Amino acid sequence: MPKLSYSTVFTASLLATTAMSDQCPTVASPSGIAHHGLDQVELSAFEAQTGDSLTFHDNPNLEKLVNRGPLPPVSERLPAEPLVILPYEDCGTYGGEMRYLARKLESNTSEGLSWRQVQLVRVDDDLRTIKPDVAKSWAWNHDYTEITFTLRKGHKWSDGTPFTAHDVAFWLNDLINNEELYPTTRAPWSVGSRAEVIDEVTVKFVFDVPQPNLLEHLVTQGQFYAAFAPKHALIPFHGDFAEDADAKAQAAGHNTWADWFRLRWGHWMDRTTHSALGLEVPTLESHIMVTAPEETHRDFVPNPYYHHVDSAGQQLPYVDRHRERFIDPSLYVIEIINGNVDQKSLGPIESYSALKENEAGGIYKVILPEGNKGPYIAFNQTHQDPAVRAIYADVRFRQAMSMAIDRDEVSETLFLGLGTPGSALPHGTPTEKPGDQMHFSGFDPEAAGQLLDEMGMKMGPDGFRLRPDGEPFSIIWEYSTQFTGAPDFPTLVAEMWRSVGIDTQLREISSVDLGDKGRANALDITMIYDQPTYPVLAGGVDTLVPPFHINDPLMGVPWMDWINTNGSQGEEPPAWINDLVALGPEMAREAPGSEAWNAALDKITDIHREQMPIIGIFSSLPRVSVINKDLKNVPEITTIGNTSYTGYLQPWRVDQWYYPAD
Repeated sequence: MPKLSYSTVFTASLLATTAMSDQCPTVASPSGIAHHGLDQVELSAFEAQTGDSLTFHDNPNLEKLVNRGPLPPVSERLPAEPLVILPYEDCGTYGGEMRYLARKLESNTSEGLSWRQVQLVRVDDDLRTIKPDVAKSWAWNHDYTEITFTLRKGHKWSDGTPFTAHDVAFWLNDLINNEELYPTTRAPWSVGSRAEVIDEVTVKFVFDVPQPNLLEHLVTQGQFYAAFAPKHALIPFHGDFAEDADAKAQAAGHNTWADWFRLRWGHWMDRTTHSALGLEVPTLESHIMVTAPEETHRDFVPNPYYHHVDSAGQQLPYVDRHRERFIDPSLYVIEIINGNVDQKSLGPIESYSALKENEAGGIYKVILPEGNKGPYIAFNQTHQDPAVRAIYADVRFRQAMSMAIDRDEVSETLFLGLGTPGSALPHGTPTEKPGDQMHFSGFDPEAAGQLLDEMGMKMGPDGFRLRPDGEPFSIIWEYSTQFTGAPDFPTLVAEMWRSVGIDTQLREISSVDLGDKGRANALDITMIYDQPTYPVLAGGVDTLVPPFHINDPLMGVPWMDWINTNGSQGEEPPAWINDLVALGPEMAREAPGSEAWNAALDKITDIHREQMPIIGIFSSLPRVSVINKDLKNVPEITTIGNTSYTGYLQPWRVDQWYYPAD
């Protein structure tokens, strides 16, 4: 860890923490504090159990870090009832820097965002239990069409402005549901939604149809889309509030207020800090940006108004600085080995060998938690060429292509033998059936060839199969290595497909071009998919219904155009797609895990078993991750999921990680 010039701060923090050590209930030693397994307690409950008022303390170097002049006392910066966090091991010391790597701004930054991100609620480290965070409590009405959140009295934005129910209502009513900003409203808000302010600390979400999985959505698919926004900082640039919003935007070189606004604020929270404009937008996160991001890096320092304290009354976070550097991903491993990174998860699993080999002499330890996404393959059944579309829409073709893949060889060759072969069917759900994991996923090239023969795809003179009409056939597989799991995955699978007579042409393109082509229905294969595990499905059914992804369409853009325009545009979907479209809302209306929810999921899974729209490769694949050995309060991390699953490190409470003082 690079040493900052904070030696006196470290010493003072160490003395203060030592003096408070006997007054620091932890997860390991709770000292009789009942936290009901949540590792956190509301202040009133904590003080009732200790019989004493909690005295608050803060980072002695905070004013220097924030560099905004004198700050009010910590007791005036905290909410009236901050959230008391029981540290995993002990109450930490202030100081130090955590270093992260990403490709560039808004690319590969999600894990770094998870270090500091907050939401109305959060998921416990059991990856199931939902607990308070920004919201102190919540209550549903009888049919799950209304949920009322109670916020923390006295909570403030990072600029010291009060955070109130108006900020939550502004986010939903004036941002998410604003058609100029977002012509297509994101799920689950797209069903018809609005927010009502009850009082300064009470806000209600109202839906036209039941949304019993909203809380699960907020801690899975919606966790990086914080359900609040600083109204006071944004309305001067919003066309519905400022008469001169368009004029300001045009003076800044943009056509409309919405064009400029989207650069200033985005529902994806990392969007807000991608430029110097983010300095004008306060946050509730643990760390804030106080200098403009540069091409090579950006820095975050503690939020002086952050609403978490430890059980000794110290305001979190402990770590003084997050530094995020932007470099070519090919340099990640050498930067880690050279001691320039404090935490990072890597996509390519082949990095494990080099990292493990250098672990003993390095500053890091290597862990292999669950949560990686194996590659997925979806053939475009709405392909623009009718003849190709007919092939991809034939389930026998998809079954054949799946059985032509030797998943054991893929695992051994590209994933160090750590991948568990499997299908793309829902995994770890109450409706999972024997055989689902290996559904058409066993290596059987002979059976694959028989299915292709049945389709009329005869072998041509060049050793490759022809279309049923006798014309040459090739799969044009355009891909980005961001989604292949290993750079050589398409090459290896293409060789396996060629061995059963299917010519496959590979073209590597950028992830941006891949997304653009996917949205334009211009790809043969798409791969951006979220494994339908229970936590993902509890947060929303999007991964199982067209277009099979919450952000970028996996497949079926013309089908969705037809459905959304009542048949005036697009292409009429087949009956099984219509069934999925009908079953999706039916499942979404039920509480996750309930009998009715399970019944709808079972019907949806039956359709996926029969139609197999997505080909899976692995049912389980660990994620290679490194963490600085010196960091404390780091629990046993069992899962580092993606943005739609557990949100990388969000369940593991990075705001309490710390470096021990020398």
